[in-house]
Amino acid sequence: CGPDSFDCSGAIIYGIREVANPDFGRYNTNDLYNKYTLPTDRAVAGTVNYYDYENDGYIDHVTTNVGNGNIIHPSQNVGNIYERPAAGLADYVTSHGGSVYTGQLDWQKIINEN
Repeated sequence: CGPDSFDCSGAIIYGIREVANPDFGRYNTNDLYNKYTLPTDRAVAGTVNYYDYENDGYIDHVTTNVGNGNIIHPSQNVGNIYERPAAGLADYVTSHGGSVYTGQLDWQKIINEN
């Protein structure tokens, strides 16, 4: 993945490799949530949103908060990474029975991963 094409977890991992750990492994959204994320209730720039579309305990998608109520939304279907209002995707997911979780990446754990 990247730098010309990303899925959602690939975009996050590309950023992690660029700023913190060039050897960071390849993980799916569920792994990122379960292994490298600390829960928070504050959606501020730099936090990430995880989407469980079917509310089945499996994370299906991830976006990054950039401030002003917006997210960076990597979309494999569209083939782009674009900025959009966070509320739109969150409302869509919850109105269809899913859940959204906000977290903060555990940078210490990410940096120390071999």
